[in-house]
Amino acid sequence: AQPGDLIFYENPNHVSIYLGNQKMIHIGDNKGVQITGLNYTARGQHMSQIRNVID
Repeated sequence: AQPGDLIFYENPNHVSIYLGNQKMIHIGDNKGVQITGLNYTARGQHMSQIRNVID
């Protein structure tokens, strides 16, 4: 993964942005914007793919 890549989960309602150094940014339920590690699960949903949207 490269910084700026989008991280998708099994549930398509949650998407994160990869920051680099094994960290990502996303909005958590009732927690606002969060920076977490890649091991985070969105409501028990694990990441399903990482996509580069800008080359």
